[in-house]
Amino acid sequence: DRARERIIDIASTQFPDGGCYHQYQPLTKKGNLDIGSGFNDDPLWLIAAVSAYLKETGDFSILNEMVDFDNQKEKAAPLYEHLRRSVEYTATHLGPHKLPLIGRADWNDCLNLNCFSTEPGESFQTFGPSEGPNAESVFIAGMFVRYGKDYVEICRHRGLEDEAKLAENAIAEMEKTVLDAGWDGEWFLRAYDATSQKVGSHECEEGQIFIEPQGFCVLA
Repeated sequence: DRARERIIDIASTQFPDGGCYHQYQPLTKKGNLDIGSGFNDDPLWLIAAVSAYLKETGDFSILNEMVDFDNQKEKAAPLYEHLRRSVEYTATHLGPHKLPLIGRADWNDCLNLNCFSTEPGESFQTFGPSEGPNAESVFIAGMFVRYGKDYVEICRHRGLEDEAKLAENAIAEMEKTVLDAGWDGEWFLRAYDATSQKVGSHECEEGQIFIEPQGFCVLA
């Protein structure tokens, strides 16, 4: 029951385009922009959480629960629609290599590839635009393939075969992209930065390998 409540609370802070706040306040149940937004791994964690909840409980009624967007009741839609928009957000926010745009950051919140400041101590989490046209995350690509498969199963359980096939096609394309643009020869790249240079490559002077994409791309 507590997990169900928390999933709905968090989904209620999702933006209508599928993007997310990076943090919400459990007491007010409102999204918190003081910590910023535009962390582009966030939408996919909703699919991970709902999928885990469904596997544990079998409570598929949660998918029909009417859930706000950005805590606005007039924009409420079934929780399933929130999952669909999470998938759509990632699939439509792609960079030059067709990998997901990292936004402000991803699971590694210190891997800031878009927001730059000349002021000492200024937080990248709230400074500057979160979006950039070039910086891409192999980690998010791995997430998309991994949790996209769970989303496909949810679609099929609901009898949404057309939506399942659309998602499968997007997943297959992303998997090919990761192997083409995200494989460094012996391990997976971590990202491409704001100038489309590799991060986490044997070509780099430092930070040649990051653990996050190795784990997620293998799981995916």
